[in-house]
Amino acid sequence: MIYFKVKEDSRQGKAFAQYIKTLPFVEEVAPADIPNTETIRAIKDAESGKINQYYSSEELFSKLRKKANV
Repeated sequence: MIYFKVKEDSRQGKAFAQYIKTLPFVEEVAPADIPNTETIRAIKDAESGKINQYYSSEELFSKLRKKANV
């Protein structure tokens, strides 16, 4: 999926946006449906294996306590 941001405050931008919307393979999404930069980074980290994995909440909290020296 590719996201584009078209500034519709010019005649060319408005015409381009109207044209794109007529294509059968284009779906317009609301801005809330587009992930923000932090979410995109987290998704890429998860896909590349750069995440911490815990098999239980006890394991997660144990590692958090060790990290906080509690």
